[in-house]
Amino acid sequence: MQDRRYSVQGEPESGRGVTYSARRELTVNGLPAIRARFESVGPTRNWGVEYVVALRNIVIDAYISQPSPAIEAQFDAVMATLQRLGSD
Repeated sequence: MQDRRYSVQGEPESGRGVTYSARRELTVNGLPAIRARFESVGPTRNWGVEYVVALRNIVIDAYISQPSPAIEAQFDAVMATLQRLGSD
């Protein structure tokens, strides 16, 4: 994956009862994407990492809840593999 720029500089964003932080804009398989950490509150607290990839009017949303550092690294590796496949 290649970072294009940081769109949020240390300030979390909120939406739908979810707070996003550490947001980065990336290119995945030649498509615009965003990677961010999320945290939600409510009856059951949840947190994790989310990728959103856009293709015209289609949005692919992949996330992993409460990952260990090793699992988070593997999740990032899967997304990086998608880019390598698209650049061949």
